[in-house]
Amino acid sequence: MTDIREQEMQGKIDELTAQKASLEAENKQLRKAQFGRQSESKKVVYPEEQMSLFNEAETEAKPSAPEPEISVKPHKRKKKVGHREELLAKLPHQKIVVEPETTVCPECGSTLSPVGEEFIRSEVVYIPARVEVKDFYRKSYECRPCLKQGQPAILKTAMPQPVIPHSIASPSVIAHVMMQKYGYALPLYRQESEWKRIGLAFSRANLANWIIIASKEWLAPVYGRMHEMLLEERGLHADETPSRCTTKKVVKIRASPIGGSMPARL
Repeated sequence: MTDIREQEMQGKIDELTAQKASLEAENKQLRKAQFGRQSESKKVVYPEEQMSLFNEAETEAKPSAPEPEISVKPHKRKKKVGHREELLAKLPHQKIVVEPETTVCPECGSTLSPVGEEFIRSEVVYIPARVEVKDFYRKSYECRPCLKQGQPAILKTAMPQPVIPHSIASPSVIAHVMMQKYGYALPLYRQESEWKRIGLAFSRANLANWIIIASKEWLAPVYGRMHEMLLEERGLHADETPSRCTTKKVVKIRASPIGGSMPARL
């Protein structure tokens, strides 16, 4: 037991002796830097285990060291496509060439010859929504020889079926209403105002009827088939982001002169 304790004490003595020697060396170095010879050209001596943080460049510099040589294989540098070119790449482009007012040489009066053209700039043009009416007519043809023989033969072509019978709504109009309503969460009353702004007085009842009828007649079969295909999959993912829907509430605000209450729409 005594031997073990003596070994522990000797280990602590050795550790303290090493710390004392390290502190004395550090103290000596600091005293020399503080009170030693002052000169701009003096060389600061750092301990071997400590790296200089400020004189590393002066210490490591070797004027006779050769410069490294870099060899690059011959290649054709690819022009980097800018953000503007990448943004406009998929849009249809219309080339506009601006010609001078005259092609006659101002010096001698000769006709000038084209020598090339240069690209100046690109502009994005916004084309507002445009509404037009398509009037469908059907031509009829008859066979005159058959008519002379008392066998009238009249040929009429089959007409393309409308999305909604006896309605002026085209597929593009109904698709636009549905996209605005369910794709961009735009209520029907706001769509009603936009249609009036462009000259068409479509009521929100008309818009709602078109959505319901077109969904039942055209989209319900597609939905049913998609539902069947989804049920065949092992896992499904859905986007359940809610959309706010404005509704009308009828509240009673005051009594009417003849009894009861007057409803008010909010």
